[in-house]
Amino acid sequence: MKFKNVVGVDVLDGTTSWNSLGGVELEESAAIDINTMWAQSNERNGFHLDRVAGAWVGDLSVVDNWNGVVVEYSDSIVLPYVRAWSNDLAGLRADKSHQVWLNNVFVTNNGTYGIRADGCVDLQVVDARAVNHSSQWPNVYVGRSSNVSLVDLTLFGGAGDGLAIYRSGNVLVDGLTSSDHGADLYDHGVDLYNAEKTTLVNVVSSRGTDGIELGDVTTFTKLIDIAVLDNIRYGLSEPSGWDNSVEGLLVIGSNTRTDCNTSNLGGCGSWDVLVTDQTAWGSFVGNAASDATNYFDVNGQMNFNRFANWVDFDNQYRGWSEEVLPQKKWTFEGIQDLPVEFSQDPHIPWYIDETISRDNSDGTYAIRVDLTVQNDESCVVLTSTVPDGHLMTSVFVIGDEGDILKAAIDSVPKTEVAATPVGAWFEWELEEVEAGEHEFRFCLEKLSSDQVNTWVAIDEVLFQQHTTCVNDEQCQLLDFSLVEADSVLRSRFPQPTADDVLDHEWGECTDPKQTYPLGCAAVGETWGVASTTAFLRYSRELMLDERGDDDGLCEEDEACLFTPNLGSYQGHGELEYVGNLGAGLVSGVDLYQYLENGY
Repeated sequence: MKFKNVVGVDVLDGTTSWNSLGGVELEESAAIDINTMWAQSNERNGFHLDRVAGAWVGDLSVVDNWNGVVVEYSDSIVLPYVRAWSNDLAGLRADKSHQVWLNNVFVTNNGTYGIRADGCVDLQVVDARAVNHSSQWPNVYVGRSSNVSLVDLTLFGGAGDGLAIYRSGNVLVDGLTSSDHGADLYDHGVDLYNAEKTTLVNVVSSRGTDGIELGDVTTFTKLIDIAVLDNIRYGLSEPSGWDNSVEGLLVIGSNTRTDCNTSNLGGCGSWDVLVTDQTAWGSFVGNAASDATNYFDVNGQMNFNRFANWVDFDNQYRGWSEEVLPQKKWTFEGIQDLPVEFSQDPHIPWYIDETISRDNSDGTYAIRVDLTVQNDESCVVLTSTVPDGHLMTSVFVIGDEGDILKAAIDSVPKTEVAATPVGAWFEWELEEVEAGEHEFRFCLEKLSSDQVNTWVAIDEVLFQQHTTCVNDEQCQLLDFSLVEADSVLRSRFPQPTADDVLDHEWGECTDPKQTYPLGCAAVGETWGVASTTAFLRYSRELMLDERGDDDGLCEEDEACLFTPNLGSYQGHGELEYVGNLGAGLVSGVDLYQYLENGY
């Protein structure tokens, strides 16, 4: 459906575009007001604004299109509630546009970018989650743009960068958690390339190649209150050595090479440094338990790349995984003997190994047996009443040629795995059985010489009734919140006073329709005039409360949320009033906080 030269119309309210050549396209139009719109399975873009001067779309869902949402050559676009998932290319794309405001954005499982902004001036993204974009492109990309404000972003999973800022200036990032990014040495949690006058405040970047990279000719960038953990290479990397500055807290730990590859910044010495040996995995809730879903609450253990979607949870950091929920589960954490449903060969017994497990499993314990004499064999047997379905486990077999691990169901041989001299963890899935009591037998047989130590470890045994998610109750429930016991990212900052202030510089601007805009005025400021915004530290503006400018920054006379934690998660549940902060550099702020901070 294509509309041209439309002005001041709301006839598209409630429109559904399904399985068409194109979704909904508005061209050379103005003053558009739409409450709800849904676009699905269209060959082209789900929702496309081309040369539109003013549009408000209250509730927009786009799924399984070419691009989800495209805004180009447009001005004054407001999208306060966006859902974009499973589109072939980008979930949300803004090109060469001015004053684009996005709030409460969920972008998941799209083919390239979650959010892509190129050639934009005066762009705001507040309260966004971008997860599981499997291509090499970033979850969120800002290119050749100026005066961009990114507040409260949660980015998990993906083969590319978490957040990439490329050839852009005057970008402010306040409140970001970026984790599990980087398939090669060019992908990072946060990647700044040829960026100028960028401010990063309250940022957590973990499990990337580098946590934060300040790439070529990145200048006058400020880094304030940062955590970089568990990265493959560096926590913070500044290879070019340009004129950048740091202040506040730096939390570092478990980065494989160097925590701070930043000679120009004096290494990590310019920060208030907290060194931790805890991984970031332990900070996040991970597999969340509830009566209707997961049987186990396993902090920090989940596969972000299997994330499926949010489904109207009260907690905005909670959603469904594509991983099937197990009906039964046996783990070996913190026990001395095998669980009661396991029996074993008394001649060569199995034991609990407290030092080995596969990645992402429940703890560090596994059951293990070692064979040192040729022709020895040892078995462990699980006997349990199960529904119809199949058994899955993770095994590690190391030995020489001829050594094998065999599996049998109800004394009938089913499959076997050959040992290797190096060994590696792999997932082992047995064939399906009907409901009832069954015996699952695992036997390690040593056929190699006595000189070779042959052993096997089995970590975490699951029984699944379904191979795919048949409904939400059969899927894993994931939570990106912090755990209440976390001491690394949680409760790091004090309540602010009216004088706890940061500032960010905005630049002058040119026509946003140019190929390479040079910048523009701050939100609410006069077009073409450079300015500076002062905003309260350790806080964010409460959105859509008919008070303030809804840019996510806590400014004078606004209602704001106290942000005690590092990263995007700042609590959940009901809000309680803390008080008015009174007069100061940022005066008249009413401060609130969540009743709950962590699980």
